[in-house]
Amino acid sequence: MSEFNLYIHIPFCERVCIYCDFYVTTARKYMDGFTQAMTKEITLYAQRYPDAKLRTVYFGGGTPSYLPAENLTTIMNQLRSSFNIVQNAEITLEANPNNLSYEKLKSLRDIGINRLSIGVQSFKEEDLKFLTRNHNLKQARESITYARAAGFDNISIDLIFGLPEQTLSTWEQNITEALAFSPEHISVYNLTVEERTHLSKMVQQKKVDLQDEQIELEMFLKTIQLLMQAGYEHYEISNYGKSGFHSRHNSSYWQGSSYLGLGPSAHSFHDQRRWWNVRDIKKYIEILETGNTLPVDVMEALNVQQQCTEYIFLNLRKKEGLDIGEIEKIGGLIFFDTFKNPLEKCKEFIIGENGRVRLSDKGFFLYNKICEEFVSAL
Repeated sequence: MSEFNLYIHIPFCERVCIYCDFYVTTARKYMDGFTQAMTKEITLYAQRYPDAKLRTVYFGGGTPSYLPAENLTTIMNQLRSSFNIVQNAEITLEANPNNLSYEKLKSLRDIGINRLSIGVQSFKEEDLKFLTRNHNLKQARESITYARAAGFDNISIDLIFGLPEQTLSTWEQNITEALAFSPEHISVYNLTVEERTHLSKMVQQKKVDLQDEQIELEMFLKTIQLLMQAGYEHYEISNYGKSGFHSRHNSSYWQGSSYLGLGPSAHSFHDQRRWWNVRDIKKYIEILETGNTLPVDVMEALNVQQQCTEYIFLNLRKKEGLDIGEIEKIGGLIFFDTFKNPLEKCKEFIIGENGRVRLSDKGFFLYNKICEEFVSAL
């Protein structure tokens, strides 16, 4: 592993949003223990891969901006002393608007964070309340303004569509307000009901009626139209970037590059093997405090079918789609024979050109169903 991408999972949140199924904890008491454990995990990986260079670093969560600046500084210092971080590496931090004072943003900039992913989610107060976000509209707007003033020139905004009370009109207003800030990147996600979330219980108890799928499709297509008109490239299902501002870190996942995941529940991938850490902050800290063992919970080598499955799911996410020759090589298969049925069944949502197969805009909206059709043909 000469060059790779690094993900650091910061699991702390002030509160857990109703739709979130990532591993998070509200227990602040573990913050310092976590920080020390993280420096140890960084050291152990640096010993394992002594010549490795970091292309990207991504602080995800949880809410990385909730971790005090001094803890983030400790982690960044350990990364710099342990690894060779390439010049102009993309170093992203996910952040919530209510954690982003001008002073906090200056300190983040000073320790080397050069890209911010701000979880605005909506520019409507009623949406923020429904999503149980712990910021308000004023804080959302101020966080972007403060980030610019603090010197950030690579800002991504997250938005969520498909909320129960949302209309096409209110969603357009969301997009319009986001564009007024001219962020370099916008990520747009459909509200999904994941198991183990409070939203899932609310739906089961009929306290929430989900949005009509046809309206969701209209919102999705309107998003593509408005953002592309504004000069953003739609390079992945949920992601839009100005030229030169695609997320390098996330793109590395979709390209099948090697990455390391540090922190509780974080996943890693290298040399057709994947592994992930224990999903428990207390266990994570204990393992790293008491020895020189990585806090890995499960490790597996991908067989050919899993490699093909992974290739389909990752590459159909991208605007350019999948390379027919590449999947034939991975799976030892003849593409048009193996996938004859899904190609026929999904033909109105698929575009074939230049030795590749990609999804149309409507196909992107049906991504999960189409991937399942392809995978079931393996």
